[in-house]
Amino acid sequence: MIFENHVYSPHMQDFYDCLCDEESRFVYQQYIKMLTGDWENPISEARVNLFLGSLKCALQRSKEYQNDSDLGRVVHDSFVMCMLDYKVSYFKLFIFGAGKWGGVLAKTLLMYGIDICGFIDTDESKQGRRFLDKPVISPAEFSGDRIDSAVLIGSFAYEAEIYDYLLQSGIANRVAAIYNIENLYEIAYFGTNFLKPTNNGTYLDVGCYNGYTITQYANWCQRNNVNYKKIIGLEANPRRVHIITSDTAHLPNVEILPFAAYSNEQTLTFSIGKSDMAYIDSSFASSHDSSFNGSTEIELTMNAKRIDSIASEPVSFIKMDIEGSEYEALLGARQTICQYKPTLAISIYHKYRDIIEIPQLIREYEPDYRFYLRHHSAHIYETILYAIKE
Repeated sequence: MIFENHVYSPHMQDFYDCLCDEESRFVYQQYIKMLTGDWENPISEARVNLFLGSLKCALQRSKEYQNDSDLGRVVHDSFVMCMLDYKVSYFKLFIFGAGKWGGVLAKTLLMYGIDICGFIDTDESKQGRRFLDKPVISPAEFSGDRIDSAVLIGSFAYEAEIYDYLLQSGIANRVAAIYNIENLYEIAYFGTNFLKPTNNGTYLDVGCYNGYTITQYANWCQRNNVNYKKIIGLEANPRRVHIITSDTAHLPNVEILPFAAYSNEQTLTFSIGKSDMAYIDSSFASSHDSSFNGSTEIELTMNAKRIDSIASEPVSFIKMDIEGSEYEALLGARQTICQYKPTLAISIYHKYRDIIEIPQLIREYEPDYRFYLRHHSAHIYETILYAIKE
């Protein structure tokens, strides 16, 4: 029994035994440890191990993508491996972002004996002050002759914007993008070596948010010399539907549907914060979205549909990231999964029971799926369950 001294059920052991590689089993074990510990503690031992173990695996895989410009930037191997080996005497470390996630990153590094020199922030009200007993400096103060210094981006939501800013500032060559271990969308959904696109396949993007994963799916097919038949995107936030439609207009055979995916057809009320992400459970949103508070909350209603009522033709790939409603959406996809056996890439980090209940549900639908787990960030977010039917 691999879950000794932790929460245990026969379903968990069965799922563990059918995971296809050591990295998947490692991720699963760390999640189970977090279930019985402090789930919300950003620097718990299990969460830090999850981050560091997944990062090491990502670095090993990064050489596969290093020469593929379309897959974008990966973490800097030499610097991060040096950091993980705790040999940081060559670098003075600064974290860009004197906020919540920058603080989490600093505390995580300190647990492993890695101390930073300070924080960098564009917020003038923070500059010249101290955060976690470290000085906060401006980008201009850092951008001098600092060949012995490196920057860790301490932001999840604005990692790309910060990197672009540092690129324009001429110091991006000393940046390690820690929060997004890998270039998240490309590699998380379409870059793992066990995933292959289906020729003439139909892709269902459930929770397409900004349409980026739709574009990346099309690019993935093109890289593999495969033609897709159709792309269907579902987005529950009506404010984003026209944006996604416009941003994907250059792609052929794309249809964006203004629906939420759920277990049954009904009208749902969504709470939306400044990040423009839509949540059914406002209390869940408050604890998971730092942009969500009383002053930015907006409530909108949206029709929900079952995936089974939408998938009128064979579906080859389903990607799902819908802020904690994945289980309900999968309940409404039973017929589609049983009949077509599509490849699945499902977010399972939003609710602590997802890691147990979602695999169990999928295995009930199709016992012969092969399963993988990958963790793609430095915090609890971006853990993906992959189910593949040969």
